[in-house]
Amino acid sequence: MKGEKNLKINSKIVFSYLLILIYLTILGIGASILIFNIIFLIIEVISGAIGFALLAGIIAAYIPSIKSHYADVLTFFEPIEIIGKLQVKWKVEGAINDYREHLDEEIENLLPYKLRIQWVKTQEDVDKFLSDDNTTIILRLRQRENEKWNLASATLSYISEALIRNARIYMNKNFNKALDFAFAEKLLKDEGEISALSYLRDEEIFPIITNTEEDDIKIKEIYEKLDLISEELLTRVFIREIGIAASNLGYKPSAKLEDDIYKFLDWSILIAQKGKDEEVELMFVGKYFKVAIILVANEDLFLRYGTQPYIDRAMDNMRKGADGIYFLARGHNIIIINAIVADINKKDIGLRFVERSDRTYIIEKNKIKLEAKAALYRPAPARMEHDL
Repeated sequence: MKGEKNLKINSKIVFSYLLILIYLTILGIGASILIFNIIFLIIEVISGAIGFALLAGIIAAYIPSIKSHYADVLTFFEPIEIIGKLQVKWKVEGAINDYREHLDEEIENLLPYKLRIQWVKTQEDVDKFLSDDNTTIILRLRQRENEKWNLASATLSYISEALIRNARIYMNKNFNKALDFAFAEKLLKDEGEISALSYLRDEEIFPIITNTEEDDIKIKEIYEKLDLISEELLTRVFIREIGIAASNLGYKPSAKLEDDIYKFLDWSILIAQKGKDEEVELMFVGKYFKVAIILVANEDLFLRYGTQPYIDRAMDNMRKGADGIYFLARGHNIIIINAIVADINKKDIGLRFVERSDRTYIIEKNKIKLEAKAALYRPAPARMEHDL
């Protein structure tokens, strides 16, 4: 996802600035024509400035990453209160909504809510905002030269409310806190917000995980486990399947989904840390959901038998009741996973491909960056409201 994302962001940024450059060029040509007519020149400058503000606002509204870039430009005008507030708003909204937008392209509804910041001063303003049909977080933000405090605090608060809300009742407070830390850390890291990431670690995460209180020790244990799967499985498999399981259960606080979640995390770690010749159980069997992983890593097998062994394994997993079947490949084996997806999609074998799940992304293994790819299938009869 990250490689494709960077390419898309760069093309959007280039396009937006090119559009602005064309607009300013037209204004410049118009000004040069009207230079001897002061009245018309003043009218053109005023209307041009208004038009420029509208154009920049429209671009920022539709492209979150651009909003964050504009916020950096507005930093020069931060002493002006209204611009300072706009700078904070655009910086925080831009970074978080950009990550949400690209994540949603791969895993729909993992973060279902866009972040919108509304400055309030009076209780009347608060009451009006709370009356809107929105999920609302009351958060203290500050105008300051270094926006890392704002971005880190807003990210953590947003994640705690927006990420798989339907599953939160099935996880205790320690697991929820650890998940917030791990996901907020991943968001800021993937967005390249290094200053905010450092602040999050130094001021929010480390004080908790270095504490000796019983709850904090439990948070540390879960956080460290989540960190072990953050490169590849955290969003792509772990959080996605928890969200699906919770959606299928509905509101049943008495259900023991938490037991499955803990076991699923331990199983995910085994998959993430599996050595080349190490034998690991590749199907998780819980009380409320079952997930299978098929590692596409044997080039010799593919050259001798083609895609059929992988398809047979997927069919076997489906017969065993797997709710989700993931194909995972790294490096040159991505070619094999592409062939597997193409062959399965040609056949009516009872497997339903989850749209947009076959995205290429970048992982870091032993300090080496590799391209990787996943593809998700679910049993065709299992009708779900959303592909997650």
